[in-house]
Parts: sequence; C-alpha cells; structure tokens
Amino acid sequence: MTGAVTLQHFAGAHDIFFEVFGGFTLSGHEVQARPHRHAYHEVLWIGGGSGQHSVDGVCAELAPQTLNVITAGQTHEFHGVQNVSGALLCLEPGLWRATPSLCHTPVDWAIWPLLWQVLGSEYARSTQQRSHALRESLTLALRLLERELAPGAPGRETSRVARFHALLEQHFRLQHDVGFYASQLHCTPDQLSREVRNSGGHSAKHAIQERLMLEAQRLLRLSSLPVDQVAEQLGYRDAFTFSRAFRHGVGVSPRGFRHLSSDDTD
Repeated sequence: MTGAVTLQHFAGAHDIFFEVFGGFTLSGHEVQARPHRHAYHEVLWIGGGSGQHSVDGVCAELAPQTLNVITAGQTHEFHGVQNVSGALLCLEPGLWRATPSLCHTPVDWAIWPLLWQVLGSEYARSTQQRSHALRESLTLALRLLERELAPGAPGRETSRVARFHALLEQHFRLQHDVGFYASQLHCTPDQLSREVRNSGGHSAKHAIQERLMLEAQRLLRLSSLPVDQVAEQLGYRDAFTFSRAFRHGVGVSPRGFRHLSSDDTD
C-alpha cells in the first residue's frame, strides 16, 4: 500500500488539495489489517485482484472494476488481499461532499482507467498550465463520481435531507436535538423528521443517534480515551447518560464493545 499521504497544494493552484496514485497496489504483507481512518476522502478504483474491505464494520468483497469511496473519518481495514491493483484518489473534504459507497460498480466502468491516466499524467506535469488542467480533470472526475454514486437530480425534499446530513456532520457532537437542525433548514421538527423518514426509513432523531453511535464506536475502537472522555467529546452530560444511549443503540456497554473490538483485532 502507499505510504502516509500528505495532501499539499500546488504552486498557482492553492484551492487544489489532492493526490493521485495511478499504480496503486495492495499486497498481503503491506496491508494494514487493523482499523484506521484518515482526515481525507479516498476513492479507490479496483482494476483486478480479490480480498475484503470493511468500512465502519460493513464488509464487502474487493471485486474488479468497482469503486470504493471511503469518506474522511470512516474506519476501514483490508483483509485477505490477493494481487489487488488499481488507482487511488485522495481528496480534501472541502473539495467534494462525498457519499460513502462500498464496492459500488459503475455503469460506465470502462471510462475509469482512462480517467485515472489523465489525472495521473496531469498531476505529474511541471508546466504553467498544470493547475488549470488539474482543476478541469478533477472537476470531470468528481462529476462522474456524483453521477455514478447518486444518479438523478434531487428534488426539494431530498435536497433538504441532504443538507440535514451535511449539517449533522458539522454539529452532531454538540447538537443532539432535531429542533436545532430544523431551525437551520427553515422547517419544523415534524416536517424534517417526516422528510428524513421518507428518504431513509428512519426519523431525524434516529439519524442523529445513529451518527453519535457510529462516532462513539470509532473512538472506542481507535483510541484509548476513557469512557467519560468519549462521552464528553460527543456532547453527553455524563458517562452514565452516554453509556445508557450506547447500550440502547449498539446492544452492549461501551466497555464491553471495546473489549470485543480488541478481541477482533488480536
């Protein structure tokens, strides 16, 4: 696997933060099999090979001619990798509001090898036109990704749901109440919950709790923070309130979950 990625901006292109790896490979002895996460998005195109890829506890096969999108902050790990090759695009979160899509198979999969080749060649150039060419190539790549991962133009209701989830990503640690998000979106809490339920089958309150529990599981797996500090980071007034919510949402206590997670990675 590639080494640690440091996203840097290019001379004359201060709004471009991304890295392209056109010869990306994964092999068993190099793959980090323990859970880890990054502060940037990763778009991994699998050209060939096999293995498993787990993102936030959901595991799927690494199949040829598929796209994997790992958003900033998601926990992921690889297992049983054999001769996996392809291309990797790393993006600053500000460049693209990514939608997680594990092992998604694009309809126009034949275009992706060509797209990576264009991105990689422009990335490697050292000319005055490089920043413009990079911007145009990256714009094309992101537009194609959006088409593949979220086909169709959203209506007004789904647009508000998308804005709700974007706000949730920004404020879930401090804002646990549906009323806050409804006020930001200029609707009533009941209206917001109805639209979120129509979109995903669950209420806005459930979405907030689900996001909190996801982050709690990440912190319990990836850090050694005591439970009371995890509770504090997630905006709970005390460890007891957090532990009760965690047990209700996950089915086990925070300490029990940490113990089980430790056993899984031994």
